Amino acid sequence: MYFAANEPPIDDAMLMLETDPSARINNAVVMSNVAPEVAPDGQALVSATVLGEPQGSIESLVEEVRTEFSSWFGPVARSWRHLASYPIAEALPTQPSGALDPVARSVIAGDGVFVCGDHRHHASIHGALESGRAAAVEATSYIRGSSVDV
Repeated sequence: MYFAANEPPIDDAMLMLETDPSARINNAVVMSNVAPEVAPDGQALVSATVLGEPQGSIESLVEEVRTEFSSWFGPVARSWRHLASYPIAEALPTQPSGALDPVARSVIAGDGVFVCGDHRHHASIHGALESGRAAAVEATSYIRGSSVDV
């Protein structure tokens, strides 16, 4: 979900994580703190990753998200203008308990082939980044002719 705010609720370029497992917002970022050109003129662009299926209309979900944001940033979040929502079915692979044992799988497929993604680590942006980093280190080592533990 994307919102236009009159000013950024924080000044940092960081991914904010929600720790309450019952919350609808999983994480949020002020995109315009990273790339000002993506925001509507004179405003900030706030993005939220929202988990679960909408229980009612998109309008009711927008209000639910604004309410959660107001607990993060105060009542000003209720005035944020909803710009767009993009439902993404199966955005992350299903990983029931024990699906990844060990938690991180090798990125080495053999013969100079490396595999990375959230299916090789825990299903998350962080898992995909960790796996990508490991693949980059292994590929670099392969090219240089040495092996490294990641």
